[in-house]
Amino acid sequence: MWRLTAFLIILVSTNALAQDTGYIEWSKTNKLKWSDFTGKPDKPTAFLAATGSYPYYTYQWYKEGGKNKLMFSVVCRFYKNRSYSMPDGQTAEILAHEQTHFDISEFFTRQLAEALNDAEYTANYKQEIAKIYDDYIVKLSVMQHTFDAEARHGMDIDRELEWERYVALILDKKFTLQKALDRMPRP
Repeated sequence: MWRLTAFLIILVSTNALAQDTGYIEWSKTNKLKWSDFTGKPDKPTAFLAATGSYPYYTYQWYKEGGKNKLMFSVVCRFYKNRSYSMPDGQTAEILAHEQTHFDISEFFTRQLAEALNDAEYTANYKQEIAKIYDDYIVKLSVMQHTFDAEARHGMDIDRELEWERYVALILDKKFTLQKALDRMPRP
C-alpha cells in the first residue's frame, strides 16, 4: 500500500509541474523515438528500456443547481526523464514494445477521462477524484504488467505482435474497459 501511496504522490507532484516540458502528449501520428528516452534507471536493471507514461488531468470546479460540477481535461503523457533506454537495446522491436506501453496508457487515460467526467461529486470531490484516479492507475498497472509478462518484455515476437494488434484495436474502436478486458489476448 505504501508503494501505491508513494507512486501516487509522485504522480500528484507531476500534476503540479504542469510547466515542465519534459513530456510528450500521446498522439496517434506522433510515435516515440529513442531520443525521447532521456532518463536513467534508478538502480541497476536487466531491462533494456522503460516507459514512464501516465494520465495527467486538470479540472475546473463550479456549482450548478446547488451541485458540485467538475469538468476535466485528461491527457496521456510520456515523461522523458522517467523513461530510459540502454544503448544496446535500441532496436525497432523494443521501441515498438515501449510504444505499446504508451498506447496502453492512452487507452486507460480515455477510460479515466470518461469516468471522471461522468461521476457526480460531493463536497469531498478531491477524495472522490483521487479514488477514481487510483482505481484506474491500478487497472493500468495490471494491464502493463500482463503485457510485459505475456510478451516477455518484447522478446516473444508472436505475443508482442498479438498485443500490438490488440492495443491498436481497442484504441481505434473506442472500446469500453470491460469490452477491452474481454478481448485481451490470452496465453
